[in-house]
Amino acid sequence: LAAARELQRHGQHGEALAAYQRIAQAEDGEARQQARYGLAQAYLALGQYTSAVDEAKGYIDSKPPKEDALRARFLLGRAYAALGDIDKAQDAFRRYAEEQGPLALDARLDIADLYAQTGRYDKALDELEKALELVGTPLEGVPPSLTATLYLDLAEAYRQTGEPGKAIEWYDRLLQESPSDTITALALARLATVRSEEHTSELQSPSFIP
Repeated sequence: LAAARELQRHGQHGEALAAYQRIAQAEDGEARQQARYGLAQAYLALGQYTSAVDEAKGYIDSKPPKEDALRARFLLGRAYAALGDIDKAQDAFRRYAEEQGPLALDARLDIADLYAQTGRYDKALDELEKALELVGTPLEGVPPSLTATLYLDLAEAYRQTGEPGKAIEWYDRLLQESPSDTITALALARLATVRSEEHTSELQSPSFIP
């Protein structure tokens, strides 16, 4: 197992897959089950998502310790998402988040992203607000990249649900956090779009008097 994991850490997923397969065929008990989880990881990395789902489900069904089962459930969500099975992906991520896995914030963001992909921004906003509750405000101990993603997604969800004022607040808040140059440029571009849309809406309002 150690050799297979080392291959995986170095991005040699094909070789890791072969190593895990040998272990799964030759061993039994815990070693075999750990190999199944390794297979799920390797299949996911190689884009073989159906096989990743099969191995992750098999591993979860073997009743591993809670922490290990949670890791497999998160992986399962990612595999279902890659397959375009939104309902099953959201179910896996939601169960993971409700069990308070260490990546619960990521899981909530993934659920929100899946809702946004189908234009259900009201549902996406609900999940983003739950994500915000997980860490509190200000966001302490959260990687800056994850904070930026949360703020950007909140702003876009508010924009899409017809609340440009709140969208602007979140973009401004993000810019105050001194994000990377790439995120700053993206936030400024989106902020300009929201303000332009808001201005156009005001001009089209029946109450507008030039």
